[in-house]
Amino acid sequence: MVTLRTSIERNRNNYNQRTPEAGCNHTGVGHPDAAAGLPIGWYRHVRCIMTAMSKASRAIIIENGKMLVMHRNKYGSQYFTLVGGRVSEGETLEQALVREVQEETGLTVTGVRLLFIEEHAAPYNEQYIFWCEVAPHDEVAIQSMSEEAMMNRLEANVHTPMWVGLESFKTLAFRTPALQRAIVDGLKKGFPAEPVKL
Repeated sequence: MVTLRTSIERNRNNYNQRTPEAGCNHTGVGHPDAAAGLPIGWYRHVRCIMTAMSKASRAIIIENGKMLVMHRNKYGSQYFTLVGGRVSEGETLEQALVREVQEETGLTVTGVRLLFIEEHAAPYNEQYIFWCEVAPHDEVAIQSMSEEAMMNRLEANVHTPMWVGLESFKTLAFRTPALQRAIVDGLKKGFPAEPVKL
């Protein structure tokens, strides 16, 4: 029997050789996971084991001159995103945001405002970016029962939440440059009063 860890190790070297278009397309064509008898798309996106999701909610959280971001190390490919993730069946965008922020950081969201709607490559066709207020808190950390904690333990796709200075944000290797530019512009000129589609 092929274990999940074996499949991860087998696919680790393949990850950086594949284009974004080749990953997580749910067709099974060319996916080593399919040959291993595992759900298609694990090596590109663990959450696609369950189902193909079309929406994600993400948070802009700023405190004391710093922004909260998620550092990702996916088989050696390192980059940054905002905290947040998929909208599960039956959830609103706001409910998904609250859940994802809590799972990925331990923070409790107390207020939200939609700022940006971003068209994005699969598995998320649209990302909804919210300004978030949070309750007083201690250090941020991945919560032990979250999907991200599971992936971290497997070393399949390591997630590390961290605070970065607002001036440093514009220089990060951010996953979606259009969103990064919109956030940098918002920090300089103020964020939009109504949601903007990027």
